[in-house]
Amino acid sequence: MATIQKFLPLILVFVLFLSACEKDDDKTFLFPGKSKLDFDYDDHLLELSLGNIADKTLNWTATAEDDFLMLDKTSGTLAAGAYQTLSIAPLRNKITGDSVQSSITFSSNVGQDIRIGVSIRNYPENKTRLSYSVSDMAFDKDKQVVYLLPDVGEYLEVFDLNEKAFRKIDLKWNSHSNNDFLQLMPDGKNLIISQYHSLFVLDLKSESIVYSHDFNKKIVSATGTPNQIIYITLEYGNQNFFTLDLNTRNLVSQEMNLNRIFIQAHPSSKYLYGVGYYEELMKIDIQGDTPQEIYSNNRYQEADRLWISDDGTRIITDDMQFIHINPNLAGYDVLETETISVSTYNVIHDFAGNTQNNEYYLIFKDSYYYEENTSLYACDQEMNAVHKIIPEPFLVNNNSGGYESTEATPHFIFSNPTDNTLIVLTYGRVKSQRVYALEIIENSGKK
Repeated sequence: MATIQKFLPLILVFVLFLSACEKDDDKTFLFPGKSKLDFDYDDHLLELSLGNIADKTLNWTATAEDDFLMLDKTSGTLAAGAYQTLSIAPLRNKITGDSVQSSITFSSNVGQDIRIGVSIRNYPENKTRLSYSVSDMAFDKDKQVVYLLPDVGEYLEVFDLNEKAFRKIDLKWNSHSNNDFLQLMPDGKNLIISQYHSLFVLDLKSESIVYSHDFNKKIVSATGTPNQIIYITLEYGNQNFFTLDLNTRNLVSQEMNLNRIFIQAHPSSKYLYGVGYYEELMKIDIQGDTPQEIYSNNRYQEADRLWISDDGTRIITDDMQFIHINPNLAGYDVLETETISVSTYNVIHDFAGNTQNNEYYLIFKDSYYYEENTSLYACDQEMNAVHKIIPEPFLVNNNSGGYESTEATPHFIFSNPTDNTLIVLTYGRVKSQRVYALEIIENSGKK
């Protein structure tokens, strides 16, 4: 009896220790912000907060039930009382059913596992629907990523073409302008973001804003060169042409009048070409310390946007002009100007080129202001229509267990030389609402 009494305190401590461990094992210390994730038809990214309600640090891991669920984090460490935010994306190209159920299991070194249900409503389409309208896009063919700027939001979306998945870059601002645009710097390190009269430069490695400036007028265009110089034009005002040196963050107002001129850097990075509504085609030499006008020609009086072919020998303007140039000529370098004639269209909305297929891809519209008749065509080197490219229609539930379809209108286009595909942003009217989608079209060449 004395022996038992002697060891009784140790026995009690051991029992209490076992009870405490058993109690921890029975509890759940990982606390999710939601008990279920519901992806609607146009949701491609949802966030989940994962918290630690234990009084000590724990390690956690996450396992998706199916390979069509992609998590930006699959493990981590949480201090007592801390939480982390996870992004979950459905890989819709791997989903074959109309709507599917799945789950994500979270495990930790302390406490019980948690299972979060996942429900995905899915149209049997080959494109990815977006939950927002798109102001502009940029494409980095080297990194194989597409940048999308929502017309209202505090973020930029990045679509990885290899992973077929989205992620967000938080910009920490509110965007409320349909005039926002993106421009990727030639080295792919920075992204120029314009929001009406505000200019931002996003460092894509750190995903942080490294420069910002508010102008007193709307920004018309901004284009960059490999030496890290950005050329900026504004609407109206005495000061309407600026250069920004990203190396020094030095912004300089130039004496040249480029009021409402839309400019783009030539592939050689030696020149700028520009057009403007009620203005003219211009060429500017940027090889010296100060930009110098080479010529202006008021023959082109309707254009307010232009594109330059990859080989630098052709300029396409949005008022259907096809301009052949020899940029190596001193002075006036326009060799020939033709009018593009495809059906009855009057405006070019977007343009992309493909040197592999020797084709151009153009989105045509009837007018600047109306988009009822908008089409995508592949054209040859002389801008003759080769074939019409019809994007996949949008499906709409007919409330009878089936679908009806509505036409998809092309809006932006990029040509991807890596896999010879076209990246097309489309939109359609679904239940009186405009819905956007990103579609990858296999480019089989001439048809």
